[in-house]
Amino acid sequence: MERINFKRNFKLFAACEKAAELSICHDYEFVYLLNGYAYASDRHILVRIPLSVCTTFDPEDIAKLDNIRIHASLLKTLYGFNVVSIKEDYDAVGDTYEELQPRHFVQLTAEREGNQISVKLYKIDKHPNFEEVLKIDGDREPIKSLGVRAKLLGTLADAMGSSTIKMRFTQANRKVFIQDMDDAENSSIGLIMPVIVDEPLPGFED
Repeated sequence: MERINFKRNFKLFAACEKAAELSICHDYEFVYLLNGYAYASDRHILVRIPLSVCTTFDPEDIAKLDNIRIHASLLKTLYGFNVVSIKEDYDAVGDTYEELQPRHFVQLTAEREGNQISVKLYKIDKHPNFEEVLKIDGDREPIKSLGVRAKLLGTLADAMGSSTIKMRFTQANRKVFIQDMDDAENSSIGLIMPVIVDEPLPGFED
């Protein structure tokens, strides 16, 4: 059966913040679908991947997914299905009949071996400013000593569906960009914050 869903090798949910409390959802526990891209971050790392790359949805369905967010645990569940159908619709919200206002949502439905999942995801009007974070900083400074957590690099590679990555440095103690070496257009991008290294590594004192 043809898969119409997020591609399994792009583990976007891995790049999200882990839930601290089951009763409270924080902004970074979600994957955001904005302007044709999927964004995921746990505040230490950030990935941005075109939906045309990390899903097998057709362009019409990708357009329906604009301005929604999916909780990481729900997205992980959806990965287990081959086909996810997408439907746009409206319902109404308000305390009285006179105050009812239309509310735009996308309904995702999937079925497998008699098990069905169906969820409404409402359009959002606020989200973290991911593109601002992805901007390259202005003035460059020499980079003498820099540390990056290996575990976070592994998480980024999983989220980007990549087995080989390259790093692009900006400034000392500033964000490091991660790119998939097999992606000729570098349309997928990751970002990681480095660790300040107090003592330079041997051979890098100057």
